[in-house]
Formats: sequence, C-alpha cells, structure tokens
Amino acid sequence: MERLRLSEINNGFILLEVMIALAILSSGLILILSSFSVSLMAVRNCEDYTRAAFLLQEKISELEENPSTGSLDGGFEDEEGFRWKAGIKDAGGLGLKEIKVTVEWKNGTAEIQTLMVSP
Repeated sequence: MERLRLSEINNGFILLEVMIALAILSSGLILILSSFSVSLMAVRNCEDYTRAAFLLQEKISELEENPSTGSLDGGFEDEEGFRWKAGIKDAGGLGLKEIKVTVEWKNGTAEIQTLMVSP
C-alpha cells in the first residue's frame, strides 16, 4: 500500500476556501468604495463653505459702500443655488451701523456680522 504524501493531498484550494477569500475581498472593496463616496461628499461641502465665505465677504464689501438701514435679500448672479439675506441697523447712536449677512444654499448656511462707521 502506497502512502500519499501531504503535499499530494493539498494540491489546490477547495471551494470553501475560495468562497471565504472572495467574501473577505468583496467586503474590503465595499468599505473602500463607501469611504471614497463619503470623501467626495466632504470635499463638496468644503467647496460650498469656501464659496460661501467668498460670497459673504463680497456682499459685506458691497453693503459697506451703501449702508442703508433695513433688510435686503437676493441671489448671486454667478452662483446658482446661493442666496443672501442682509440686515443693517443703527448700533448705539455713535454713527455705527451693524451689518449682518447670511448666505444660504442647499446644504448649509454661513453668517457674518460686522460693525462699521457710517459715512
């Protein structure tokens, strides 16, 4: 009777080993792809907040040139989906004006408030 060597018995992978390896690989791939999509959403949110910061600064500069008291609102010509609201009021009677500007978009809001000496 001939004895089979261990190397002759384990000449290949059995189906169960292949299925387990594929399950591990596919779950790892799913995790990588889901983290990629989360990263893309975070980048998009950062872009929106950066754009909103620039728009806030631009609108504050406009309103400082013509500081009429009251509430104003509108959209931006070059930026679809972004809207602004502004409130200008007297602050303390020392010739100061308080300007508060809010920029809103689909996924967020940014706000800035400043005091300025009225001309």
